[in-house]
Amino acid sequence: MTDERAMADERAMADENERLRADLEATKQRLAQSEAALRDSKQGVPLPVEQTPLMPPAPAPTLKRQASVVEMGNTVNDNKVAFASGSQTCLGFGFAVACLLIYYLNGGDSVDCSTKLPIFLKINGYVSIAYLLATALAVVFSTKGGPLACQAILGCFVSLLGCFLFVWLITGLVWFFQTSPDDCDPGLYEGSKWYFILSLIVPLCFCCCLSCCMFALIAAQPRAPPQEAGGFQNAYP
Repeated sequence: MTDERAMADERAMADENERLRADLEATKQRLAQSEAALRDSKQGVPLPVEQTPLMPPAPAPTLKRQASVVEMGNTVNDNKVAFASGSQTCLGFGFAVACLLIYYLNGGDSVDCSTKLPIFLKINGYVSIAYLLATALAVVFSTKGGPLACQAILGCFVSLLGCFLFVWLITGLVWFFQTSPDDCDPGLYEGSKWYFILSLIVPLCFCCCLSCCMFALIAAQPRAPPQEAGGFQNAYP
């Protein structure tokens, strides 16, 4: 019995020594990790963060949410551009048709006027329609990936038409102020007067309304949550 108890005691001591040796090795490893982390922190490398019962879990990444917000913002921007382009096209087409109606409903080429106001209305109507068609064609070529040469030619053509319409509008205003209802057909004169008034006022009102709509859309657009400031967090008390 004494020998058996001695052997049992020896085995228990051996097991205790093995456990103590394992604890010592684990302690050495933790000390080595602590020293390495301390050296990294002195060199500017952030310390690893460990989850402890006293530390809340790290926030989930918001990359997916930010990507969805960016995608939504791009969609809103595309819608704003499409809305503005479509509205400007409809407005320009309406003014072009108005010019031709004023010209043809009041006698066309046979109308009497002391200035070249009828010629202004006729040329302005047809050139405005050509300008709108060329602009639409240029947009189609640029979005569909047409030949670069065609895009360049259409871009130059649209720019020339735009400059011509600007100068032509000033010329028409000069011809309008040089005549009067007594020296020009009354219907043509009144129609031209309202055309010039609307062509100067409506674009300004349209730009103001469009700016307000864009501001409202941007304000209603969801914003990405602010990113938390990065910093060094020491995982070791």
